[in-house]
Amino acid sequence: DVRFEAVGDETRVTVEHRGWDEIPRDHVARHGFELMLFQRRVAEHWRVLLAAFEARARRDDA
Repeated sequence: DVRFEAVGDETRVTVEHRGWDEIPRDHVARHGFELMLFQRRVAEHWRVLLAAFEARARRDDA
């Protein structure tokens, strides 16, 4: 799910992933990780990706 919310002059974007617990542990996407570790890895990936998006947006604003 993706939600957009006005926050003053800015927009908050919320991305919510669901169904991770339904991916079998032996599925290639899970890399054999237990569910909690897999979810942590996905969250780390999103933190890096969103930081890159932010850096790019700031460059484009300059």
